[in-house]
Amino acid sequence: MSRLEVSDLIVDHAPGSLERVPVARADVVATLRAAGQAQGARIAARLPVLDGACSIRRTSTGARSPCTPNSGA
Repeated sequence: MSRLEVSDLIVDHAPGSLERVPVARADVVATLRAAGQAQGARIAARLPVLDGACSIRRTSTGARSPCTPNSGA
């Protein structure tokens, strides 16, 4: 099995509209653990989230951020 990429797992789109949909960090971590990728799971578990979901967004400087600001989740 090929290695999974965290960046591929934290992005999802609605099939009809291709609009971005939230991805639960817990689902990303579980997928990586199930694939035997403990290091990737540890990395994903540290990603900041908002309401439990990760999403790509642009920061005020225009840089890409992998997840929304940490809400303490």
